[in-house]
Amino acid sequence: YLKRAAKHELALYDLEAAITTFKACLSTLMLIPSAEMSEQRRNELRFEFTAELVRLRVLTGSLQQVIEDTDDALLSAQVESRSARRSQATVFMWRGWALMRLGRYQDAQEAFSSVGSMLEGSGDASLTLQAATGLASTKDKLGDALGASSSIIEAIAAYEASAAHQGDDAVHLSAAYRALGNSRILQKAFDEAREAFERAYGLAEEANAPETLVDVLNGQATVHYYLGEVPAAEATFKKALEIADQWDLIEHRTVLLNNLGELAWSRKASAEALDLLERAEALSRFVGMDVGLADGCRLQAEIQLSLGQLTLAEEHALIAIDAAERMAAPRYIAFAQRTLAEVLGRRQEAGDDEALLIPRMRAALNAAAQAFERAKMPQEADASRALSQAL
Repeated sequence: YLKRAAKHELALYDLEAAITTFKACLSTLMLIPSAEMSEQRRNELRFEFTAELVRLRVLTGSLQQVIEDTDDALLSAQVESRSARRSQATVFMWRGWALMRLGRYQDAQEAFSSVGSMLEGSGDASLTLQAATGLASTKDKLGDALGASSSIIEAIAAYEASAAHQGDDAVHLSAAYRALGNSRILQKAFDEAREAFERAYGLAEEANAPETLVDVLNGQATVHYYLGEVPAAEATFKKALEIADQWDLIEHRTVLLNNLGELAWSRKASAEALDLLERAEALSRFVGMDVGLADGCRLQAEIQLSLGQLTLAEEHALIAIDAAERMAAPRYIAFAQRTLAEVLGRRQEAGDDEALLIPRMRAALNAAAQAFERAKMPQEADASRALSQAL
């Protein structure tokens, strides 16, 4: 009865109610006497309900709770039936997405790789595609955009050629094309990115999946932004934010507010940009999103630097560095360290103690150079290293 109720709530997209009901499913399951249910069946249902619960927690932004829900005992449990193994793999996969959105990219990569290993030879085309999408996304974040696009192209081709290809799996295929679009952006292949996002958008609309649609719109807006199509970028970001607000997608709102803040800053609307970025920072802290802090606080530091607010700029640069280092994400580390060096340089120009500032500037630029190298951005690495040597 509880399972049917939860499925009904999912059909109405009442995610918070569905979370409560799936938690009740788990609690009730553990009360059933062993005489009435075998341990194998109990484990099957435990994984089925947990898989639904962690998916919903990711969608509603309760990311740290996902990590707590998927403890070592659950992940290492031995299961026998095919359905239970699929549910266990699904739990691993959504744990990977939670880690991804928390900015723990290396841990997320391990989780997605585990899913791939668990599914090897299973013939489960849909879940294999989802795991490949997650793995490609972590490669992007860890600086391997070319490897990400190659692997996701291969995964899409394998999925579309599979006999187990499911006609109603548009949402997962959309996510795969979105991952391809994101990696093309990082390669500055904007025409190919636009094509991938158009394919992803059509599939997301077909699936009637608001969270996927928001992700795709965010990607399309980013392409507009990099091509200098600022009005189109702003309109698309705002369209995505409306959907995220409507469906209470907290993590998506955080990303979009950061992006709108960056766009406002590109128009030199400093006050508007800082307001948007401060809202994003509050949401990032609320859901424990280091990626939101790393990106948004770095942007705040750059704006405050331009306004001469050097104390605030340094504070936000240091917050961004701490968040980026927790993620072990070289690209974020590099840009945050470079921003800190710029703030310290401005303090030197303002007459602060040069003997204290120059060693800190040199350390920040060297750290930026090393991180740019790990992110496969050699020109940026050389520029940072040259600035360090010139001090």
